[in-house]
Amino acid sequence: MIYRLMNTGDGWNFRDVQLIPSSSGILQYGPGRNERREAAILYLLQTLVTSKREYQEILEHIGPVTPGGSATEKANRAEANQQQIMDFLDGRQKREFLSWLEDFT
Repeated sequence: MIYRLMNTGDGWNFRDVQLIPSSSGILQYGPGRNERREAAILYLLQTLVTSKREYQEILEHIGPVTPGGSATEKANRAEANQQQIMDFLDGRQKREFLSWLEDFT
């Protein structure tokens, strides 16, 4: 889901993401498509990830994944995926992400 939010060039229908409860305050960032995608990524991470290990697993499996792979390959993939998230987010969402990420370190 996170991969698809960051890469919508595949014809995926963005309207499916509008499941986020408006009472959560997540949609207050603005009506723009990228703003909603950024908010959706934050919402997914903040509500579903409960541990550093779980976050690491998610990072290792964002996007197309080759079965197997060494620990080094997985670590490199996780690092690249985290950088992709950071590059995708901007402004308020990026600050919230970095603050959320500090809770795991």
